[in-house]
Amino acid sequence: MTRGDVVWVRLPKPLGVPGREQHGLRPAVVVQGDADFGRSPTIVVVPLTTKKGALVYPCAFVISPSPQNGLAEESVAMTFQIRALDRSRVDRKVGHLSEADAARLKDELRRLLDL
Repeated sequence: MTRGDVVWVRLPKPLGVPGREQHGLRPAVVVQGDADFGRSPTIVVVPLTTKKGALVYPCAFVISPSPQNGLAEESVAMTFQIRALDRSRVDRKVGHLSEADAARLKDELRRLLDL
């Protein structure tokens, strides 16, 4: 896996009273840098959702489906929910972001993290 890959992941259900955290089987985009990828037991991803209501949150944007990215529906990249997961939670790779979508994701992450 490399940065920009679209993968299906199993996000754990939060303990206690559920909040706004995403959980369950869903697509996500790998955002972890390639240089340290092989040495880390975890993988950093941005979850995706088909719910357009997520666009009200900061730094969220739409990724349209394409043969390259493997998405079946328009999906919202929820950069505000960036997270590290154990590699065992990655189910499979389905595609890779276009250069334009990868650049947008990078820009939104910079904005979110004030980098």
